[in-house]
Amino acid sequence: EEKVATCKEVEVRDTRLCELEEDLLHARQEITASQDRERNLESRTESLLADVTSSNADKTALSQHIRDVEGELEELRNEGMRQQEETATRQAQLEATIATAREEKEKCEDEIAQLTETLQRTRMEAEDEGALLRSKAEAFEEALHETEDHTNKALLEKDETIEHLEGRIRELEDEIAVLKKRMAELDVLLKEYLAHKQREMELEGQLTDEERIELISLVNFLNATLREDPHVRPLLPIDPHSMSIFRYLPDGVILCKLVNKALPGTVDERVLNMRDEKNELEIEENLNLFLNAAKVIGVDVRRVTPEQMRNFRPRQWLQILWDVVKNVVFNTITVQKTPELAHLVADDEEPTILTKLAPPQLLMRWFNYHLAKGLQPRRLTNFTSDLKDSEKYIVLQNRLAPGMCSLSILKDEDWKKRADEVLENARILGVSSFLSHENIIQVQCRTPTQPP
Repeated sequence: EEKVATCKEVEVRDTRLCELEEDLLHARQEITASQDRERNLESRTESLLADVTSSNADKTALSQHIRDVEGELEELRNEGMRQQEETATRQAQLEATIATAREEKEKCEDEIAQLTETLQRTRMEAEDEGALLRSKAEAFEEALHETEDHTNKALLEKDETIEHLEGRIRELEDEIAVLKKRMAELDVLLKEYLAHKQREMELEGQLTDEERIELISLVNFLNATLREDPHVRPLLPIDPHSMSIFRYLPDGVILCKLVNKALPGTVDERVLNMRDEKNELEIEENLNLFLNAAKVIGVDVRRVTPEQMRNFRPRQWLQILWDVVKNVVFNTITVQKTPELAHLVADDEEPTILTKLAPPQLLMRWFNYHLAKGLQPRRLTNFTSDLKDSEKYIVLQNRLAPGMCSLSILKDEDWKKRADEVLENARILGVSSFLSHENIIQVQCRTPTQPP
């Protein structure tokens, strides 16, 4: 822009210089015209002088005319001189102006050259800077494209993430709804559990320590005996250290199953009500089936009714459960099932004497037979107090397996250690035991079942 302005100023000065040269030319033309007129006047003057010479008549007029012409010529000379002076002055001014204009033109040309050089340098710098800017622009554009691609990808991933999160939120809301429903169910179960635990504590308070120990062994026996039964298996194993057994006995199913273990087929299971939710009539039918079958296997329930059983206390359930389990165990002791018992007949007894003995009597005779063979002076008269010190158990086990069961424990007067030795010997002999040393030491004498 500075160069353009300078060029325009030079053009204006060139135009002004041209105008001044034209004025100088006009002035020179005017001087030439004045000189021509002067020569014409001189020519006329000479002509007039000639005329004066030829015609004296007109001398006065001519003289006057000559004076006029001379005055006019003088004026013209003065005017010519003035014009020459003016022209000279103007020419000098024009020459000075032209010189100044030339100087200014030269200066402008120098400035133009400098500006041109600066312009070229600036153009080169601008081109370099432009190339740098273009490379930066290309890099920026490439980065912009990459950023756009990354942004689009990020937005796509964000949309997918948002969609995934929304789906996950819906899943969590569904899970929360399920959890709330489950929590409501758990609240109900917790209330039922607390009520059950309260009931168990009440039931547990109705048993003595000895009865609780006995209950543990009976429940362990029940779990082992019925573990393969498809109808009872979902309830097993029953916790032997809780009062849960008293929740399952009142519907009669477990009792009937135990009776059939003592004497298979005693209860027709086709008519036994097995479903979980039983009404009052179905429970009464099951209890009637049990009472009738219990009489068959030898349990004394003559004065017990279904209505009484439904109001049994834990001690009464424990008694009736013991009677049934006892028969389950004792009914396996018969001469028919164990012909080896024939050697228990004394020389002065009839061979049929064994068939007349009840299972507990057969078991006691077999026990005392081995005590006698083991040179034990004392005999077994009952299955309660006679076994508390475990002495007869130790002698019996030594008779059955002398190499595995030692008599050395009898030197120790600690009944607990003796009872533990008895249980360990039973394990070695492969005998399933559901007892603890407390069952042996604190064994009770059971009587037939009494109504409430």
